[in-house]
Amino acid sequence: MSPVTDQHDTSVDRRAVGEPELQERSLSAVGTRQLLIGCVLASGIALLLASIAARGSRPPLIEGLPDAGSLTHWALPGSRAIIDLTAVCAVGTLVLAVLLPTSGGELTAQARHLMRAASRWASAWLVGSLLAVPLTISEITARSVPAVLRDGLLREFAFSTGQTQALLFMAWLAGLVAVCAGTIRRRTAAWALLALAVAALLPPAFTGHAAHGDRHVLGVVGLTVHISAMALWCGALLVLLTQSRTLTSVLAPVTARFSRLALVCFVTVAVTGLLTSWSRLAQPSYLWTTDYGRILVAKAVLLSLLGFLGWRHRRRTLPALRAGRPRAFVMLAAVEVVIMAATIGVAVALSRTAPPVREHPGLSAPAISAQLFGEPAVPTPSG
Repeated sequence: MSPVTDQHDTSVDRRAVGEPELQERSLSAVGTRQLLIGCVLASGIALLLASIAARGSRPPLIEGLPDAGSLTHWALPGSRAIIDLTAVCAVGTLVLAVLLPTSGGELTAQARHLMRAASRWASAWLVGSLLAVPLTISEITARSVPAVLRDGLLREFAFSTGQTQALLFMAWLAGLVAVCAGTIRRRTAAWALLALAVAALLPPAFTGHAAHGDRHVLGVVGLTVHISAMALWCGALLVLLTQSRTLTSVLAPVTARFSRLALVCFVTVAVTGLLTSWSRLAQPSYLWTTDYGRILVAKAVLLSLLGFLGWRHRRRTLPALRAGRPRAFVMLAAVEVVIMAATIGVAVALSRTAPPVREHPGLSAPAISAQLFGEPAVPTPSG
């Protein structure tokens, strides 16, 4: 795909250098704004449906006890989806920047443009993480958000609970990425910043359900690798698609490099997903008898569909892209990105759904209590 060098070329000359007019129309077939709106809608709808489906696994409200309120119940998972989407975009932009060709190790003008975009995404990530802090405290304390802000609970709990500490640490790392991304000029430094951005994704994994299960080491390690691979894969494809018009001259070689990365990430996501599922479910029947299992199955179906679309890319659209026909790649990638956004929404709902409790055969709650504390004393008339 050759860039246009002469504004007065004939139509025959344009076809001879790779049909840039056709490429431009193809690459603009999916607008950035429309694509981002589609991703937000897909993620929000998937999160809403999965959250509604999981309501049966939550304890009912007891009259007279405090409750955080509807704002927290719906805004907190929404804020988590925003955090995940902006984080994925920041990581994906950095991935694409390091995949671009360099000039003696120096980032090109296109790569520096991507680094500035990564800074903006990381800034949005920082804001989302901070906004989630009062919502998280509201859920922990069962007080409304206005009460949290009014009664000093934000100051009291922000640095004293694991969930809020993780959010603040994530926000700090995201802010560091935002500040550094606009100043980096060499690829080695861009790789280091990418590693930092991936690390910023991970603090919540150490405070969620995976950190408290029976196989907590396997659960936490598997979840951190799972999150990292998913962010690299989804984010890079989303940014590759939204930046395709500015990367016309290098789109084919960059996409070929990304395809190899995407395959590794998909396999990693699949394997770690299986391992973490095994660490959370005591028996296979929980996949269809519990809310957690059913949401997990929905996520697995979406990931399988993404794997099929990736196979289609490697078989059909990537050869067409190398031949100067990008339209098929762009259209299929747009569908893939929307499905990825829906997968993120389902993943957020899954992270907020408690896994089924493991039952230890032969040991009921009274039996465990008797082993730990001894048999209860038999009451007598004298007390």
